[in-house]
Amino acid sequence: MRLEEIVIDNLRKLRRLISVRRMDDAEEAACKIVKYIFEDAPVLGLDLDGTIDEAPEFFRLLSRIWPGRVVIITCRLDEDKARADADKFGVFYDELVTVRKLEDKAEAIEQTGVTVYVDDQDECLMDIPMDVTVLKIRNEGNFTDGKWLYSGRTGKQIC
Repeated sequence: MRLEEIVIDNLRKLRRLISVRRMDDAEEAACKIVKYIFEDAPVLGLDLDGTIDEAPEFFRLLSRIWPGRVVIITCRLDEDKARADADKFGVFYDELVTVRKLEDKAEAIEQTGVTVYVDDQDECLMDIPMDVTVLKIRNEGNFTDGKWLYSGRTGKQIC
């Protein structure tokens, strides 16, 4: 099926769902329309703990309007619990990847083609390829008394 046909099919579905007031399903159909309009859109990678759960409404909205694929990459042992948490927050994602160690996130980012990545821990950001745009979330674990917290391994004080 061509992209144009997918968009038209989802548009028809969207209209039908709105007419019967199934707004949650309509939102999902609208999200799919946006995702298929853009070709070669950047792939968004999101951390779950300390990131999505810090600003769930923001990431729910961002993930639904992001024009490309959305991949959740989280350091968890229980994939089913990670999916349940992502679903609880209402985040739209195309793929969910669990890793066993923080250092494994960089490899997962490369393997999934993520080009924009959001996380809260510097340790996760260290080995990410330079061509990946990195965004850091501020939370109580990495920012206090008006200052960023970092270790000698992850940061360097410049003045």
